[in-house]
Amino acid sequence: MPKFLLSLFVSANPFLIAMTDLSQKLSVLRRMLDKAQKTIAADIGVKQETVSKWERGTMHIPEKRINALAQSLECDPIDFRELSIVDLVAKVAGNSLPFEKIEKRHFKFKR
Repeated sequence: MPKFLLSLFVSANPFLIAMTDLSQKLSVLRRMLDKAQKTIAADIGVKQETVSKWERGTMHIPEKRINALAQSLECDPIDFRELSIVDLVAKVAGNSLPFEKIEKRHFKFKR
């Protein structure tokens, strides 16, 4: 989907979009779990700057880091790769957090 269409859709309803981008999933889950980039970096053995680049999408997340990253984000590696961001957030929250309670700040989308 072209970026301009994506931003129109996101501005219309950010909670219904099905994202497959790992960098967006990383950013949303990290914020939802209230973890610092430095904490995630320490958990998986990389620098904080690396996590920042992954979140911004300026650096590809290596396949060998996905398992440790998913564990740090309290989710299954397969779910992290394949679920939409909405489904992943619901699963990590254990379905105990209604979407009305998920703050918009957890969903930071590029324009």
